[in-house]
Parts: sequence; structure tokens; C-alpha cells
Amino acid sequence: MSLQKVDTEFGQKTHIHQSSCNQDQSCINADCPSFVTVKTVPGGGVRKPKPTTIDVVMPEPLQPALKQPYHIYSPGVGGTGVITANAILGQAATLDGNRVLSFDQTGAAQKWGAVLSSLIIAKPGDEVSVNTIGRGQADLYLALDLLAATEANNLARCAAERTTAVINSAILPNSEMIRNVRLSVPADQMTESIMAVVDKERSFVSDARAIAEAMFGDYMMVNMVMIGAAYQRGYLPISAASIERRSA
Repeated sequence: MSLQKVDTEFGQKTHIHQSSCNQDQSCINADCPSFVTVKTVPGGGVRKPKPTTIDVVMPEPLQPALKQPYHIYSPGVGGTGVITANAILGQAATLDGNRVLSFDQTGAAQKWGAVLSSLIIAKPGDEVSVNTIGRGQADLYLALDLLAATEANNLARCAAERTTAVINSAILPNSEMIRNVRLSVPADQMTESIMAVVDKERSFVSDARAIAEAMFGDYMMVNMVMIGAAYQRGYLPISAASIERRSA
């Protein structure tokens, strides 16, 4: 799944997405996608982009008031830290003194399989009868993966009069996209399908993968970029101090 397509002046080629590679060397031992073997010199290794440092002070946003339980629904894929991101938010909300109910749906998912996380944040003493988010109940739709976020059962958690979406517009290739080099994936239309069922005026789209790889040299920080975007837009009823404490 780390064999991803890249457009070049010679047409579409395959490269290995280093930060998602298992590094089990199965490509060398069995079905290698390339005719070239690269050997590193002593002291060498896998080349990754150098992290970028930006010195900027962001204003503190107004957090949503917990007048009623706040529902966060996060569709993503295995191997990208969806459950970790949900756990960070849940523990941070607990540090703020709030009540938290969480549910992660992984099924048989491993790497690149569907992972769905529900997080409900409420004031102490508020009655919350379930720990999953039902149809039309999401306050924040944290679309960590575009393919998972446009699945019909996940979109059903949204309601235009209630749900705000923070959308990662980058597409992490699935198996069909890897096998079929001619497959066209309409990312813009997929984004619009999410916008059609949420509050479009408040919702936000960002290429979180490009930001993560430029800033940290690794796409594994995508979900934290998404959490940061949601926080700065004022869509998380959780303090920055508690999020940073749990993610440190």
C-alpha cells in the first residue's frame, strides 16, 4: 500500500511512500516494484524531508460551550493513528474536568482498513446514555480520511443544521487505486459530498497530508494537524494545554 503513484515528465511512475512503509523488505524478498536496488553508504539511510520551523503566534479561539453533550465523529483508516487521536482528545477532555464517552470501531481493520471513532464530551453529571454517535448527531465531523469520510454510513452521522466538518482533502490510496493506474478519484466531488450534508459556511478543508509532510517530514502527524485546525477554528471544547499535555 506504500507503493504510490507520482506524476513525472515521463508519465506516471511508482514511488515508495517512506513514512507509511512497513520496512519489512518484502519488496526485496519477493515482488519488487522496481528494477533498481539502492544501497546506502555507511551513515546513510532513508531520505526524508527536513521538518520546517515556523515561528507564529496564533490567537486563542472561542471554544464551543458545553450546553449539551458534544459529539465528535472521526472516520479514518488503520495505520494512521485514528484511535490514538481519539484517545488524546478523550484524555485531554478528562483533564479539563469533563465527562467523556468513547467508542472505536476497528473490526478487522489493520493498515488501511476502516477505523471509526466516536467521542462524546459532556459536563460532569450530564446524562449520556450511549457512547456512539447516531444518525445526524455529530457536532464535529473530523474527516481524517477522505475515502472513509464519504462512505454513506458515515455521512449519515451529519446534519446540515448541526454538524461542522474539518476535512482532510488529501487522498491516501486504497488497494484499488494502487492496482488500477488509470483509476480517477474525484477528490473535489468527494469533498463536496461531505459539504452537502454539513454546515458549509462553518466547515473547513485542508490538505493536512501536505502540511504534515512539509512541517514534520512524516505524514503520521496528519491527525494532529487536523486536531490543530479544528481547535483553531473553535470547534473543540477542549483546552490547548490539555491536548498538548496528552500528545507530548
